Amino acid sequence: MFGCQQNLISPDTKLKAILEFLCAESSKLTNCGIYYSRQIYFKEGRIPNRAELHKVLGTENQNLHY
Repeated sequence: MFGCQQNLISPDTKLKAILEFLCAESSKLTNCGIYYSRQIYFKEGRIPNRAELHKVLGTENQNLHY
């Protein structure tokens, strides 16, 4: 389990747009990983490891979120 620390910042408009974009893309990639893991679990009864998720979401199919 990971911990997190909240740091309050006052970004300018450009930095705020970049941070919002990165957070949105990160969330999309996380959701893709969860969806794929659930599909494999229900179809094959196993949980894919990190390397398999990287292969499927990152290099194979040229995923837009990677």
